[in-house]
Amino acid sequence: MATPQERKFAFSYVERGKQFVAAKHYPDALEALREATRRDPEIVEAWILLALTHYRLSEYGECLGAADEALKYDSANGDAWNYRGLALLRLGRPGEAFVQFIHGANLYQSDPAFALNAGSALHDLRRYDLALIWSERALTLPSRYWPDPYWKAANSSAIDLIYLGRFEEAATQLASVAAVATDQSKFWATTGLLHIHWDQYDDALIAIKRAIELDPNDPSGWERMAELLVALEDYAKALGVATHGLELRPYSRELLEQKAKALRGLGRESEAEEIERAAQARLAEQLALLDQIGGL
Repeated sequence: MATPQERKFAFSYVERGKQFVAAKHYPDALEALREATRRDPEIVEAWILLALTHYRLSEYGECLGAADEALKYDSANGDAWNYRGLALLRLGRPGEAFVQFIHGANLYQSDPAFALNAGSALHDLRRYDLALIWSERALTLPSRYWPDPYWKAANSSAIDLIYLGRFEEAATQLASVAAVATDQSKFWATTGLLHIHWDQYDDALIAIKRAIELDPNDPSGWERMAELLVALEDYAKALGVATHGLELRPYSRELLEQKAKALRGLGRESEAEEIERAAQARLAEQLALLDQIGGL
């Protein structure tokens, strides 16, 4: 256990870490926060900030580890459960992520973030019907951060409605948040997805280009661009786009699917089948996990 003096120093390093995180100076933030946990391993706030920093650096294994450390000392910490789930989601383990989000949702029933993220995990599991329920639940919950969770929930809801073939409802959801979301990459990526499913390829291209311009590091725009290029049967470009997107998010099911389709369109059947087999095996494993615990 840390002495009062060590605890005092630890808090000073946490404050320094907060400033570095706010300024997006992540290497400096990591150094300060690690020093805080060295001086006081039980300082939960430092572990949470470490999880956040690792997540923003796409270091998902480290994010998971920091969240686990926070939960050692505060098993009801909502941020820790959320970062644990987000890390698992990015590591291609949506079934396990869903379990974390549900646990957080049970602890903090009025927080829309858990419902929103549970819907994202279900979407990755191709359970669009259940994902929609959770996204719509997030829309009903109040938040001190409104409108941020609201437009995200509406956007997620629209994606699931599109995959369920309910295009008009998806368009209504997107229209409902257009006033606060037109500067968001994900909003335009979803708008592009809707246009693809309506066979409005010119409009889809405009929307998806806008998504990528707003945030070239968000895989959502690249997912939609790959899907559009496959629809246009431009398989060579689709393969390049999907490959680039997978550098940003290696376990994206949608990018893997589009890469397989592009390879098949180029006559590279064996490569496409290998990707599809691996993706199907991972999906089956995650669904079996949920089936064991009665999660679905």
